[in-house]
Amino acid sequence: MDYLPYDPGRDEPQLTAAQSAAFDVNPEHMALVIQKASHENIRVVREERNLAGGLFILPFGQWFMGRCVPTDGIAAVAVAPHMRGRGAAGRMMRGVLREARERGTPLSALFPASVTLYRKFGYELAGSRFSANLPTASIPRFEHNAKDADIRPIIESDVNEIRENQQTWTASGHGQLRRIDYLWNHIKHRRGQDALGFCVRENGRITGHIYYRQERAEDVHHQRMIVTDLAYTTPAAAQRLLTFMSDHRSLVQEVLLPTGPNESILTLFPELTFKLTLDIHWMIRILDASAALQQRGYPPATNGRLHLDITDDLFTENAGRFVLNLSNGTPTVENGGDGSFKLDIRTLASLYTGFSTATELATIGKIETTAEQAALADTIFAAPYPWMRDQF
Repeated sequence: MDYLPYDPGRDEPQLTAAQSAAFDVNPEHMALVIQKASHENIRVVREERNLAGGLFILPFGQWFMGRCVPTDGIAAVAVAPHMRGRGAAGRMMRGVLREARERGTPLSALFPASVTLYRKFGYELAGSRFSANLPTASIPRFEHNAKDADIRPIIESDVNEIRENQQTWTASGHGQLRRIDYLWNHIKHRRGQDALGFCVRENGRITGHIYYRQERAEDVHHQRMIVTDLAYTTPAAAQRLLTFMSDHRSLVQEVLLPTGPNESILTLFPELTFKLTLDIHWMIRILDASAALQQRGYPPATNGRLHLDITDDLFTENAGRFVLNLSNGTPTVENGGDGSFKLDIRTLASLYTGFSTATELATIGKIETTAEQAALADTIFAAPYPWMRDQF
């Protein structure tokens, strides 16, 4: 099978059919999604005249401790029904990872349909996406002055400012994405439905926004609000958005919010009336260990030297001994060292994002090191729990 760039004239009918079948999506809608992915970011594998499968490359960034690391998101991985079981998925993944590494991208991220499959290519669990079910009647309400924190529908001239404010919000998180147009389109238009959008303004500037759609609940007299995006950069914006959701309580029975395990806005609830559910874990593949370690953020004032010995079965040039040196939170990476902190590339992914600590990973045999080196690694990679609002 050949790994190739997407050619619309040759590939579009077969790729649309393969992805429609894989994701149970209307072919007309799938064709629009393919168009929004940008043709230059689509790859396929072919066996002579047969398209075996395809995927999207989403060149975004991911925030870790205040620094944005270039990341290739991998989405819409699909194999045609009659080509399954013949190695098409493996050919695609080897091709897209090699391409990203040669391009100099340090990380690759995806939401797995099969954890076992992607672990074969060096991915590991690295963060999560939760859903909060908020009974509308229990969402707290706050007194507000419309002149100080006004909320109104989003118009076209708001878009750039909303994106800037959202990036401010994500930069303070851990695991959040620096979005590209494809992700914004996914928020505003999903499976043929358009989201409603409202923004909060304080003193003439946007400080928060919400996108959502409404659907009928099991009780035909009520609806549920499904939030596709929420961001807030001031206390007034967070309070105003909660009040906005609460204002829908006469028709909306519940609000579904994509979130993390401890998002700050949830601490404003006076009682634990909401239900938090794990939706899915996401996975990371470290393509260039040296660059990824160099570009991540670390806790300020952290000092120490970690002597890593990394194995990578897919990319032997990514393996070897490295020394991660932290001087007041500023990293440098050099080749060499004594290799006293031994782990494989998958384990490094979980450690890198803060999904697992070195001490936890050593306890289950994923890291071979001393207790002192594990404790140092715990300090170096200390971070809030990694989660993201997006799903791709």
